[in-house]
Amino acid sequence: MYRLLFYGIFAVITFNSCNFNKTIEGIPVSESYNNCSDNSDFGDLTTIRDPGNKFMITLPYSWDIQEVYSDTIYGIFGSNAYDIGNDNSKLLSLSASGYKSEDSLATYFRNEIKSMKKTSEFRLLETGNITIDYQPGFWLSFELEEGEMVIYSIIVYLKRPDTDEIFLLQTLIYKSGDWEKRICSLKTLVETFEFEE
Repeated sequence: MYRLLFYGIFAVITFNSCNFNKTIEGIPVSESYNNCSDNSDFGDLTTIRDPGNKFMITLPYSWDIQEVYSDTIYGIFGSNAYDIGNDNSKLLSLSASGYKSEDSLATYFRNEIKSMKKTSEFRLLETGNITIDYQPGFWLSFELEEGEMVIYSIIVYLKRPDTDEIFLLQTLIYKSGDWEKRICSLKTLVETFEFEE
């Protein structure tokens, strides 16, 4: 009986230590973004379809929203830049873009991390798994310096079912003041993303 108890405790300790040491391409795996929640009121919202009818996302009506469509990239970019004047500390930005790729989502994601690690410009912080529109994906957080300001960004990576299309949902803020609240408020918009049938 004591031997069984010892093995049970040993298994729990081993499992927990493996979870705490888990990384993807050397970046710590975390649940921090999944646990992030906020009930910010963005006021009136509008649902936008990308020009190719591949996805839709809901953004604040007052935001500056632009569409991009070419042979290699398609997407939507939105921000509150017009609402904040010169106060970059209040910037909220979200882009949703799609790319053609033969890679699986996991391969694409790992290659993206490897590419970002090749430059000292990015400080890769954490990564993890996420589900958006019932599709499993990954997220990655990073920082980069812009003059005296620090930009904080999270990118969510998804693959459109039964296609060769990878989608990136990138949120971006300047890291100051209530930056954690602002990145969580942007996550509520990320969660409105849906693939078109």
